[in-house]
Order: sequence, then structure tokens, then C-alpha cells
Amino acid sequence: MAAGAKLAVSETAQDRGSLGMVTTTNTGFSFAASSYCASVTVAAGGDITAVTQQTGGPDVTFTLAPEAAAGRIDWDCSATGQENDAQIPAECR
Repeated sequence: MAAGAKLAVSETAQDRGSLGMVTTTNTGFSFAASSYCASVTVAAGGDITAVTQQTGGPDVTFTLAPEAAAGRIDWDCSATGQENDAQIPAECR
């Protein structure tokens, strides 16, 4: 569910020249809640936070933090609330 936000952050950082120029509004990203994802938000600097819902376990929050490196953006993921790692994206495990 966060793939669209990652694309929006990456394109905005490329267009504006740095991750420091990424804001909540200038990415143009919006998210409508789905059956299993309550929210996906983009913060200033490009951090993306997603919160699950109704997954049969506790709600899980994971955050993707971008880092510019050699002309690309790498993502560092952290998660809280999961009962097991199957509840979070593979890159967070």
C-alpha cells in the first residue's frame, strides 16, 4: 500500500533536488483507506508511515525512511505492533 507514496516521494525529491525539499503537500500523494490499511502518510523529508487495520491481529505501524545515496533513494524500514513478521512488508523484516 505504500508503493504509491514511495514513488511520490522519489519523484518529488528528484524534481526538487533533495529529500529536504519533500513536504506533505508537494508530493501530491493522497490515500483512501482500504479494508486492511487505515492510513499511509508522507511527512516532511519523505518519511512514510502506514498503519494496518482488520488484519486478524494487532494493528501494525511501519515507517519507511528515505536516504539519498549515489543518485538513488534507499529505504530503511522499521515496524511496531506486529505479532509476527508476516504482517509487515518483506523489506521491514
